[in-house]
Formats: sequence, C-alpha cells, structure tokens
Amino acid sequence: MDKLKALESFVSVATRGSLTAAAIAEGVAPAIMGRRIDALEEGLGVKLLVRTTRRISLTHEGSAFLEDCQRLLADLANAEASVSAGGVKASGHLRITAPAGFGRRHVAPLVPRFRALHADVTISLNLSDRVVDLGGEGYDCAVRVGDLPDSTLVSVRLADNRRLCVATPDYLQRHGTPQQPTDLVKFDCLTLSSDASQTRGWAFRAEGKNGDEVMHLKPGGPLDCSDGPVLHVRREIDGKLTVAGMASEGESDPAFAEWVLEQKRIRIRDATIVWEDRLRQAPPLVLEDLQLALDNSGRRHRFGLSAAPPENLAARIDIRGEIKGELGDALEHLTGKLFVELDYADLAGWRAWVDYPVLLPQGRGALRIWGDLDDGAGKVTADVALEELRVRLGRKLPELDLASMRGRLEGRYKADE
Repeated sequence: MDKLKALESFVSVATRGSLTAAAIAEGVAPAIMGRRIDALEEGLGVKLLVRTTRRISLTHEGSAFLEDCQRLLADLANAEASVSAGGVKASGHLRITAPAGFGRRHVAPLVPRFRALHADVTISLNLSDRVVDLGGEGYDCAVRVGDLPDSTLVSVRLADNRRLCVATPDYLQRHGTPQQPTDLVKFDCLTLSSDASQTRGWAFRAEGKNGDEVMHLKPGGPLDCSDGPVLHVRREIDGKLTVAGMASEGESDPAFAEWVLEQKRIRIRDATIVWEDRLRQAPPLVLEDLQLALDNSGRRHRFGLSAAPPENLAARIDIRGEIKGELGDALEHLTGKLFVELDYADLAGWRAWVDYPVLLPQGRGALRIWGDLDDGAGKVTADVALEELRVRLGRKLPELDLASMRGRLEGRYKADE
C-alpha cells in the first residue's frame, strides 16, 4: 500500500507541476509528498524529478515511468469499479457446459433472453457429451442429465428427464419384442460412447417387492456412437432456411438470424456442417473441420470460414468477406467484399449445389475469386488455373474442349438482372 501511495503521489506531483499543489489536493504537508518521492526514487535507483526552487521537471526515466504509472492506476480504478458494480448487477464472463443434444435443444435457446436481461455478461457455452472438470477447466456452471456423483459441487434439481427405449418396427419384426428390461441383453442396442452417458447404464422403473423400483442395466451391441458438434443447415422446398432445427425466417422465426447478427463475436471451431438443399433436391454436402469467425459491429459484418469438403470435390475452402447492411435489406441495398480460395476443385462435381452462369460438364483446377457488391451492382474477378475443361457458353453455342485455361476473368452484374 505504501508503494501504491508513492506512485499516486508521483503522478500527482508530475501532473500538477509542484509539491505544494499536489499536497494541497491530498490534504497533507508538502514535506510528506517530498519524502514519498524520495523513497520512490531511492527504491528504483533512478532520478524521476528534477526539483528546483522555481519548478519541477521530469527526467527521461521519469517521463517513461509516468506513462506506466498512469496506465497502472487507471487499470486499478477500472478493476475496483468493476468489482463494486458487480454487487449491483450481473457482469463479467460466464462459462457454461451442457450435453450436446440436450444443450442445443434446451440450453442454447435460452441464451438470447439471458443476454437481454444481463447485457454486461458475456457467455461461453460449451456443448459436449464429455464430462467437463468444472474446477480444473475453469467452468462456472454445468447443466447435466443424471445424478451428481459424490463431490464438492452443489447441484440444483431443474426438472425430470424421461428417456425412452425405442426400436424400429422392422427390427422388432425380425428379432422379436422384449417384454421386460432384462430381455435387452439378447438384442443389439445402440449406446452412447460418451463419458456423459448414463454411467450406471439405462434406467428403468419396474415393479418390485416394495413397489416401483428403479433398476439399471448396461446393454450391449455391435455399435456405439457419440454426439459430436454437427450443425445441420437446411433449405426447405419453399426456400426458407433452418439452422440446427431453428428457422431463420418466416412467421415461426425465433429471431435466430437477428440474434446471430446482434452478437459482437461468434466463433465455431472444429465443427461439421451438413448442408441439405431440399429445394434443389441435392444430396447432403458435408463440410468437416469447420472454423468460423463472425464479427458484428452495427451494420458491418465481417466473417471468415474455412472447411474441408469431400476430397473428391475440392481441397480446403477458404472464404472471407465483409458485408455492410441491415438484416432484411434487399440485395440492391447491400455493399461488401468477398474472397474465395480453392487450391483444387472439381468444378463439375459441384453442380449439384452451385449454379454456374455457363454449362460446365467437366473441369478441375485452382481458383481465387474476389467479389465486390455496391448497392446491387457488383464486380467479380477470378484468377483461374483450370485443366480438362469442357464448357458451353450458351445452349445454342458449341461446346468448348480446352486442355487448360489460365489467367484472369472479370465480369459485372446487377442484382435485378
């Protein structure tokens, strides 16, 4: 505390230009301020101030030290204000973990409302079927399904979670129907390989000597699985999108898209996206090892996406861009830039999901694409290095068969064309 007082005194003297002014501001004698400065200089082993009968000036070391002290004292004041404000309203960073499937369905939808009620709280939501060590991994809260093992943690019962044991009619027709839980040992069961699954096995309520009793058994089978971070994005026949089962537009819209664009920062790491396009009747497209970064600031939205498509379609995809505009703005009112890079792609193989401006029965190679959008008018520039290219520029034009094509292509467009 003495050293902190010495730092405060030094800053006060340096900014006011005299011992007397600093002493008056603090309500002490000038001699006390002088002794604090002397002790500080002695402890540092350098001269901070040049004092004469007329003025006080900073040495070179004193000028550098003053900046550090001012920053240090400002950080301390902010820290004290943050702690004291936390006693009035919720603030700070909250780390929560929950099971993957249960978390997506029941926990994640509550986050927007929580943020609306507690705007000064930032949240990290971990959805994983792994049992997270709260203390060891720095988590504040866990939502878990099942009994809490003996530990120093405190639990609060939220609700009952009823699980069902199910089978397909075809399987039951071929193998018969179990009549009681113990019959399951004769059947092939699908179990969760996660540590967060029911550690004591499947729980059943059955009649016992003392009435209904809960029994546990661990069924076996040739297959187990874990629920990994898979994000399903689907375009319906009517063109509407759903993300992880949540509609992004339409009368039943739960404001998912608005919520995404209201967040200052979103990060998705090491995930898998399954794109299902029912409008095009295309097969599911799986993008693995997905890394997504989205930063929103008012009308400005910056994003970056990197993912690995199936090897037969392309090498790793890298997409970056920035869009300016409001959610719901028509294309002609948006501005922005887009960059796409592919070291290798089977262009013809992407026809199930991508519309090309030309007929492209065959072609592969590398390309980089830059796109500019300005109030509906845009420009596209592409550096290409393609091989074995077959292309038809129009239905009535002959097909071109090119051994290779290298260079830069440019084109312009309008949103209403």
